[in-house]
Amino acid sequence: MKKVLIVSLVVFGLACGGSKPVPTPQDTAPSWLKEGTGAINGESGKRLQGVGSASGQDPKERRTEADGKARAQLAQTLETFLARLTRLSESTQDNLGDAVAAIGKKSLASAQIMDHYVTTDGTETAICVLELQAFKAAVQKADGDGKLQSEMAANADRAFDQQAKQ
Repeated sequence: MKKVLIVSLVVFGLACGGSKPVPTPQDTAPSWLKEGTGAINGESGKRLQGVGSASGQDPKERRTEADGKARAQLAQTLETFLARLTRLSESTQDNLGDAVAAIGKKSLASAQIMDHYVTTDGTETAICVLELQAFKAAVQKADGDGKLQSEMAANADRAFDQQAKQ
């Protein structure tokens, strides 16, 4: 009888104490989802990113909508970045706004959807990323004044750092 009681206690103790907690969706979510939209200074370097989500029954439509929202969020982040970059500019060109807009459009075209995450309830989230190095490359390839291009490429890190602090 005593042996049965001891064996029962040991089995009960192992059954109660040996389990691991079940991960919640937040525990398994990718780090970019936690970072959200903005200027991110990550392990792989400096990047502007937009995060968008969508719900729906049709996976193809849901993914397309999430991608579009992520691109829209990135466009807003890029717009803020370009405004900071323009304020740092020493150029007094009349067409400075046009040049910056053209560079923004060209760099936004080089942004990529990098990943997707679908929660257990069917909400899909996408991330659209523009690496700062890719932005600088787009600036150098843009048409226009070479001096302005050099100035914008040189000031990109400063504008990024200002935006990342907020």
